[in-house]
Amino acid sequence: MALIYNDMVMDAALNASAALTLYSQAESWYFAAWNSMEEQAQAEMVAEWEQTIAERAEEISKMRAEAGLDGAAAEKDEEDAEEGAEEEGEDAEEGKDEEGEEEGEDEE
Repeated sequence: MALIYNDMVMDAALNASAALTLYSQAESWYFAAWNSMEEQAQAEMVAEWEQTIAERAEEISKMRAEAGLDGAAAEKDEEDAEEGAEEEGEDAEEGKDEEGEEEGEDEE
């Protein structure tokens, strides 16, 4: 059983090593392909990429607005949290005042 386990570990290590090597070579190939392109072609590809990103950002912002996850909802949550903190502070102050009155009565 130990032999099978050792063989599995070796296979996994070799597969990981091969994957990293292939990824490194693929990255080098794409880098060389990008650098061999003319500047105009590179500029066109970058412009297409920026357009795609802008469209996706617009779609995501619409979906967030429909789901109620836009900035207005976040601001409302912040306001609610601030109001809750203020109420807790007032409750704590009232509790201190009541404790002080009770301690004063005990001393007399």
